[in-house]
Parts: sequence; structure tokens; C-alpha cells
Amino acid sequence: MACKLRGCTLKFNFNLPQMQIIYFLKKHSDICIYFFGIIVFIYSLVSIYRIITGFTPDYSIFYHSTVDLLLNHNPYTDKSLFTVYNYPPVTNILFLPFVYLPYFYAQLLFTLINYLSIFFIVYFSFKILNFKLKIKYLILATSLYFITFPVKFTLGMGQVNLIAYAFLLYGFYMSQNLNNKTSSLMLFLAILLKPVLIITLLIYFIYKKWKIVKYLFIIGIFFVLLSIILNQLTFDFYYFNSVLSKFFIGSGDTYSIVYYNQGLLAFLSRIITDKTLIKHIYDFSVITFLIIIVITITKNKASDVLSFSIILCVILFLDPIAWQHHFVFLFLPFMVLIANLNYLSKIHKLLISVAYLLLLINFKHPIDITRFPSNLILSHDFLGNLIILILLFYLINLNISNNKNLSNK
Repeated sequence: MACKLRGCTLKFNFNLPQMQIIYFLKKHSDICIYFFGIIVFIYSLVSIYRIITGFTPDYSIFYHSTVDLLLNHNPYTDKSLFTVYNYPPVTNILFLPFVYLPYFYAQLLFTLINYLSIFFIVYFSFKILNFKLKIKYLILATSLYFITFPVKFTLGMGQVNLIAYAFLLYGFYMSQNLNNKTSSLMLFLAILLKPVLIITLLIYFIYKKWKIVKYLFIIGIFFVLLSIILNQLTFDFYYFNSVLSKFFIGSGDTYSIVYYNQGLLAFLSRIITDKTLIKHIYDFSVITFLIIIVITITKNKASDVLSFSIILCVILFLDPIAWQHHFVFLFLPFMVLIANLNYLSKIHKLLISVAYLLLLINFKHPIDITRFPSNLILSHDFLGNLIILILLFYLINLNISNNKNLSNK
């Protein structure tokens, strides 16, 4: 902007402060990253202390349901639990070491393992993507990951998502390094903690990694036998007949309009009132997406990392009960997009930022937002995941090979 004063022209640059800020951030980027990391680290320690000295509802279910099984009580009919228990009895085998500790110390140990899993997730994501392990990038990635609501929600509720995800990524990394036995064990533990992750095995069938599939089958037999030895067979039958069957029949309808459900079913329930129509659209979407994934991955010969990331997004997209804490699984898909920034336009990069911001959101009073279309913002995690999924499909259609699209940083 310019104005004339006594024959002189004065120019005012209103962009100067912004330019100075950008210049300062670029010049002192390392200091800014370390400072941000220290702030988040202190915040995380305070959060962990509050969680340890408080009550973690979901962990209490894992703990007390394991006690039920040891006492030969049915955990699926135990009304004293915080809410219904929906995991198979074989999952409780992993919680046996905890129940021999007093509840407070068991919760403390579990929370610390959950917290440490965040660092393992970031580390193995970097290794999977062949990123150089520079401390400033690790700090930045870990800090940005921790402040997302799904991570904080997982920690606060005492959920197993972070631990399962750490196992899953370690297993995937081991499969890249042809360590099939370790890979199979880690993948099985991940699925044991989070059964919905069984869909990730699709990637091993597509890429014909039959040794991993074989070892998974052997490990599965071992755990089934262990379950029989622990006299859990009766509860296994009850789980498959009364719990799992309801899930497939459509128990997700019960939670379809709950704010914390961020899957496709919940999104459809916010824009359509006809439950029959919702079910038809959802069922059609599940079949269609799975077919599209298999065809797209196979046809384009995409890298296993890119394909694996797409499957993670699709799990969150199609899961009828995709709670917000499940969206911790988006870290690797995010990092895949970061690894491919050179192939993305400015609009694509803006969309990545929008997707991240959508994962930061949590509405404390979602009941106040009920009218369409404003209620669509209640599906913010769904929308963020959808953006990531679209961008990943964009990359896969570029037919980029593993060596070409994953740069070392």
C-alpha cells in the first residue's frame, strides 16, 4: 500500500511482521522444535500422572474380566464392569501378569507401557519409511502425535490401541526385513489385542507372504490350546455365539449416532434417518471398498507401505464401531503422505494440514450440535481419515514404486 505526502510516496508493507516471523522460524527451526518438544513432554508427564492416579475405565474392564475368567465367571454377563466386554477370552491371556498385582500398580504399569508405545510407534514408522533417525524429526513427530485427541483419549481411557499398534508396526517392519517368525508373532499379538486389525492380514495375502500366514496359523493354534488348558473353552463358545454374532448382525446400530463413533456408519446416521437405507449403503460400501482395494493394489503394484497404510484407513472407515481412540492408527498413513510431499500439490498439502487439525478436535458438548449440516463436523475424525484415504489413493494411482516414493530424511 502507498500514499502521497508532500510529493513523496510512502510505502507500507503490512506483510513485514509475518515475514519476520517466518524468517525467525526458518532460522531457528531446531530451537522451536526442541522447545515445542519440551512443552509437550512436560504436558505428557502431567497427563500420565493424572491418568495413573485416576481411573481408566477401559483398562478396568480388561483387568476385572481377566479376574472373572480366572474365577470361572462369565465376563460377558458381569454387570459390575464399567461397560460390556467385547473381546475374545484368548485376549485376556495377555493380561494375566497384571491381575497378580494390586489394581493401582497394575494400572500404573499398563499406563506406562501404553505411554512408551507412542515412542515405539514413531520409531518403527520412521524405520518402515527409511527415514533417517534425526532426533529433531523424532521429537517433532512424537509431539504432534501425542497432542492429537485419539492418542490422549486412548491413554485416558486405558485402551489397548497404542500397544496393539506398536506390535502391528513392529511386525510389519520385521516382514520387510524377512524375519517371518518374529513378524508373525507380533502381528498375532496385535490382532489379539485389537481383533479388528485382522483385516491388515489382507496385505500379506495380496503380496503372497505365505510363510507369515503359515506361522500366524501355528501361533493361533498354540493360543487356542492354551485357552483350552485355562478352561476358557466354554467362554469361547459363548463369545462366538452371543457376542461376536451380535456384532455381525448389526450391534453397531446401537452406537451409530454416538459422537465418539467416527466410522462410515456413524457418518451416514448423521445425514440419513432411514435405518434400512443406512444399512444398505453401509453393506454396499464395505463390499465395494474391499474389492476396490484388492484390485487397485494388485493392478498398480504399489509399495507394501502405501498399501498397508490404505488398509489402515479403510479399517477406520468401515468399522461399524470406530471409536475416536481407534484413530491412533493414522500415524503411519500420515507419515506416508509426508514422505511423498514432492508428489503432492499445494492444495494436497493444505488438505493434509486440515486432516491433522480435524484429529485435534474434541467436542465436550456434542449434543448441542444436532442439526444438519452443522452436525457433520461431529464426524471430524471420519472426514480427516477420508482426506488421508483419498490422498493415498491419489498416490497409489501415480504408480510410484517403493524405492521411488520413499525418500530418506
